[in-house]
Amino acid sequence: IKKVELYVNGKYAGEALNAPYLIEWAPETNGTYTLTAKAYDAYGGGEMSERVIVTAKTKLIETVFEYDFETYDGTDNNVPAGGMTNTNNIGVFSPANVDEEHGTSMRCDLTGNQTAGPLFLITPTNTKKGDIIAAEAELMVTNTANRITCFETNANNDAGERVWGTELEFRDGNIVNIKTNQTLMPYETNKWYKIKMVFDFTNKRCDISINGETLVSAQEFVETEWADLLNMRFTLFPQKADTGTMYLDNIRIARVITASEPISITAYSD
Repeated sequence: IKKVELYVNGKYAGEALNAPYLIEWAPETNGTYTLTAKAYDAYGGGEMSERVIVTAKTKLIETVFEYDFETYDGTDNNVPAGGMTNTNNIGVFSPANVDEEHGTSMRCDLTGNQTAGPLFLITPTNTKKGDIIAAEAELMVTNTANRITCFETNANNDAGERVWGTELEFRDGNIVNIKTNQTLMPYETNKWYKIKMVFDFTNKRCDISINGETLVSAQEFVETEWADLLNMRFTLFPQKADTGTMYLDNIRIARVITASEPISITAYSD
């Protein structure tokens, strides 16, 4: 085989000269496309492949961390790679069955009155600079004490140094975006809240939604040097409260892949 050409909807879209004859093609818009490949031999003869029909979407989701705590036993034994707990010696983690809908979740109890509390930390390894990252989790707290829990992201700058990221706190009866000092909504104790944050590290903007309602849209990063996701932390801080309980469930972190990224298609293999 001398070369393989790729055709999209009958139009030439690229070629490959070496095995395994991978050709990169990126759809410009949503829609259905017909792909064909034509292989040429050393004498110039060519043969067209069968048609392949694909549906392109501008956004695809690649999960990089996901955990529903159904296998959680109070240790890190069954926690997926990239996740870990840290009690800071003043907290206790345990599995809990709060309701039938959530099954097993993580319970975190604060047992001391200090300025640092126990946390669940996630450090994904397969993200990169410029990604769009969607992070979500379900949280519930049992009192309205000051800064009792925190959904926090940290980022790297271009030099690979840590930069403090967005922090959401359940504080004095409200869910607050600490970086902007913005009250997003009041909260009730002993009620689950599904929080989702989407970070666009190319355009330096973020969206925040709670229980499906978008409360922050295309907000510019406060820290403009954010380049990529470093980690996410779910933290129980005592501050004015010497005791407190947080429940955590259904964590998911994903890369949002846009249509501008190339899709590798094996057009023909010898």
